[in-house]
Amino acid sequence: MVCVQPMLVRRAREAEHFTRDKSDDKDALLIARLTTQLHCYLPEQPTAAWARLRHLGNRRVEQLTLATAAQQRLRDLLECGWPAALEVARHPA
Repeated sequence: MVCVQPMLVRRAREAEHFTRDKSDDKDALLIARLTTQLHCYLPEQPTAAWARLRHLGNRRVEQLTLATAAQQRLRDLLECGWPAALEVARHPA
């Protein structure tokens, strides 16, 4: 498996057809042509450290999502009770 830069495919499409339309057949032909001209690279193989960083990044996103959801739930609850608190503060016993 090899990778081709999307910008190279776009430039090849524009140079060959003078158009920006996309079709799978045209792109496959352009990608094949770019790989035969060696305008490609091998994808980096993930190491254990890289896999751990990806795992930690995904966990961070999950934790941020949970924290944001909790804040929004708390804000919703406070918005429900806030008018009553203001009314009580206006007329202390």
